[in-house]
Order: sequence, then structure tokens, then C-alpha cells
Amino acid sequence: MTDPRSAVPSLAAIARESGTFAMVAMDQRESLRTMFDDAGAGRPGDEVLTRFKLDVGATLGPFASGFLIDREFGFEAVRADGFLPPGCGLILAADSLQQEAGGPVQETEVDEAVVAADADLAGVAAIKLLVIWRRDDRRAHRVEMARRFIAAARQRGVLSVLEPVVRATSAELAEGSWDTDEAIREAARELSALGSSLYKVQVPRSGRGTPEELRSACEQLGEAITGPWVVLSQGVDLQDFAKAVTAACQAGASGFLAGRALWSDAVGQGDVATRLRELSVPRLQRLVEIVDQHARPWSAAGADGVEAQLRIGLLHTVPALAGTFQDLVSSQEPGAGVVHIVDPQLLATTIVRGVTDEVQQRVTDHARHLADGGAAVVMVTCSSVGEAAEAAGSTSAVPVLRVDAAMAAEAVAVASAPGARGRIAVLATLASTLGPTKRLVEREVHRAGSRIEVVSSVVPGAAAARAAGDLAGHDTAIADAIRELSGGADDGADVVVLAQASMAPAASAAAADGGATVLSSPASGVTELLRVTRGAARRA
Repeated sequence: MTDPRSAVPSLAAIARESGTFAMVAMDQRESLRTMFDDAGAGRPGDEVLTRFKLDVGATLGPFASGFLIDREFGFEAVRADGFLPPGCGLILAADSLQQEAGGPVQETEVDEAVVAADADLAGVAAIKLLVIWRRDDRRAHRVEMARRFIAAARQRGVLSVLEPVVRATSAELAEGSWDTDEAIREAARELSALGSSLYKVQVPRSGRGTPEELRSACEQLGEAITGPWVVLSQGVDLQDFAKAVTAACQAGASGFLAGRALWSDAVGQGDVATRLRELSVPRLQRLVEIVDQHARPWSAAGADGVEAQLRIGLLHTVPALAGTFQDLVSSQEPGAGVVHIVDPQLLATTIVRGVTDEVQQRVTDHARHLADGGAAVVMVTCSSVGEAAEAAGSTSAVPVLRVDAAMAAEAVAVASAPGARGRIAVLATLASTLGPTKRLVEREVHRAGSRIEVVSSVVPGAAAARAAGDLAGHDTAIADAIRELSGGADDGADVVVLAQASMAPAASAAAADGGATVLSSPASGVTELLRVTRGAARRA
């Protein structure tokens, strides 16, 4: 069977000769109508929007490496022969927007009219999907949507540009816990490794700060992104964008795909073409100079080499663990491509009802999606659904690991060593985790043929403290329980096993007091994950 990716052009189709990007975005729809209204020109009709977009394309296209437009307003005219010069590739928006008049985009879906097998994409070099990223119950759906979009682009023989824009939930705003830059990085870790041709990302710090501060923030962002990336201008003041592009390119970006920072002050004005020539063209030319001087060519960012990387899939039920595991993988295998799926509903259901048929099916589906996306090995980082991970592995095309398996084997080895008392204590903050982890340890004891006593308990008050945002109280309660289980020379445990990955920060404080060996799953789990992944890569 022919690999559908063989027909996909390289990123050179929308890049400058230097391998960098200077692209103009003109795919705004209701947002552009609102910009006219805000400029005092009222809410224009469709023909006014179309005319403005065509003016921007005709004026800025000759200086751009790519031009992005939506199918509703002006696409057919832009696609016509001779509208864009040969060095400017056409990018078509493939997102269907949910947006109230005057408000921001609230949600998106893939525009089936663009990705359908019979859609006419003649002349189109790339398609683009906007993803509104939130830590809510639709998070896993959006990951799957992005994965499906990338696959559809490959099947249609065009490049894929993925554009996440992060938004806070109402709870995060009420709690005051929202950190935009951290969310941008978390979204990048989750979505960039899906393998889109190009990742379009928000500028950290909204483009504000000293050059040093911006570059440092962009370097942190760059570490979270797999493959080539460009910045967008949404949320950045017009006068700050050149500085932001400079910092991003110095930190590894390959350029920009920007709209408002180029042409916003021409919206609603009398002589649009003149304002674009006098204001927007010099602005774009200056940005091109910055890109030529500082940007990293897309070929140096590993775009075409992503398939050769170690590809790993991680399924989480706690959003914060995506960053923890990304850091652990990167520290041991910096070149690995990691795809994260976060599905908090799995844990919420398991806490109340146990591992239901629905939970099992969702774990199986997530594992299959990660494997379909190129992951050589999948790890489930939630011990509460560890047994569901094992069941998913029985039907998966790739290994599916549970995060606590290596920890259980290590616990038995420590408790079986000469001079050990033969006692393992399993600690959890949730009763839903206690049973699965204890059964795993007991199974490992039986497999090893050891005579070891396994006891288990839930740490009182720890879960409530974490739910209330009291992480220090959560960790203190766990550390106190570890010290109590360590006991004296005769009655203490040899090993204390922390059943949940989220308990790991408490381990170091208690371990410093001596006594029992304290094991947590993230570090040993990732070591085992990479061992299995490297083995799979050698066999491939």
C-alpha cells in the first residue's frame, strides 16, 4: 500500500529560500468583523471582509513565504492563478469556529468541507487547525481532533499547521491559579509531538519584558516543542511584535505566521491599499530581516526527522503530571518525541465507581490512538487504572506499560535482600489506587517466590489537602505516614511504596530521615519506558 505521506510536500512550500518562515495570516472571520466595529466602521458585510482580505493578500503576498486564508472569504480569488507570487505558498484554514458576535472563539472542530476526500485542494500547500486548549473535560477530545487533522492532511497530500491557543477555565480564574506561559508550554508538550508539519504558538509573556526576559521565556517554550515552530501575533501589542519575533527566533523558532501585528491599523480605514503599502509592507520587511538574521531553518528543527525519533505515548489522568513526565523523559532521552493525552475523567470515574467497562474502553482507545500516532510504546501514568492498562496492552499493536510495574519489582527485590525483614508497605492517598497497586506488588511477590508481607493504607487527609490546593499539607501528611511505617529495627517496613505518581515529591523529604527505602513510580517508570522503547526502536 502506498504511504499517503509520500505525496506531502516539504515545508519548503511555505518557507523562504533560507528555510525560515515569514507568513501572513488572514483567516480571521467574526473577529475581523469585530475589529472593523471597534475601529468605528460598524460591523461590515461579507463583501467588505473579502475585499480587505484580498487587499492584504495582494499587497503583502509578494513579501511573504506563505499566506493563510479561510474558505469563506476570498479563498477562491486567492487561489486563482497569478494572485500569489510563486514564492508564497497558500495555506487554507481547516477549522470550524464556535464564536459569538463580538466575542472570542470558544471552541473549534475540524472543517470537514476542507479535509473531506473529495474536497478540492488544488493549489493548497498546507492546511491549518486552530485548537482552543483548556484543562477541562474536552481536553482528550481536542488531542484526538488534532491527531485526526494531522492524519487527514497527510492523506490529502498537504502540510499540517497546528495552532493551539490556551484559555483558562472558570475555576482556574476563580482560584487565581492560571499561568498563561505554563499553559502554553503544557499545550506544546501535549500537542507538538503529535507530528504536525509546523507548530504555531503564542508568544510567552505576551511579548512584554526585556529582551533577556523574552528570550529566556522563549527558550523554555522551545524545550517543550517537538519539531519546527513559528510564533503568532495574537495577544501581542503591535509595537512589541518585532522584539518578540527576535527573541523567539534566537530561542529556536523558525519564523512567524502573523496577522494583526501586520495589518490591524489598516482595518476600517479609508484607503486600505495605501495604508498597507505605507505601514504594513515596511513592518513585514523588517520582520523578514529579523527572521533571516536569527531564525532556525525548519530542516534543523527535525521536521522531516520526527519519524526517526524515539516516539513515546503517555496517558495521564492528572494534568500536572504531563510536565513531570516530560521532564523525566527529556533528562534521559532529550531527542525523544513524546505525545501526551490527558483524560481527568478516567480518574474521576474510577474514584467513584472503580474501573468500569467505560473506563477500560477509554484507556484502550487512548492507547490505540497513541500507537496510531506513531508511539512505539505507551505508558499509563495513573496507578488507579493500571489494570486497565494491562488489559489494553493485550490487544495493542505496541507495548502498553503501567507506571508502577518497575517500582513493584524493585520493592520486592529490596524486601528480599539478605538482612531485610520481608515487609512492604503500600501507601496511597486514594482508596481507588490502593487495591490495584497492592495487587500488583503481591503478584510480583508471588512471581519472585518470595515470602514477603504486604500491608497497605490510605494517608489520612492527604487527598483533601491536595484538592484544597494545599500541596505542602499533602506532602507533609505523606511524609509523616512514611516515617510511621518505617518504624523501628524490628517492626518497620523495608520498603514503602507510594502508589500514585503525584505522591513522588513527598518521597525525598521522608527518605532523608533514613529508615525504610521509599519508592515512587515516575523515575523508575520512565527508566523502564525508555528501556522498552529503545528495544522497540532497535527491532524496527
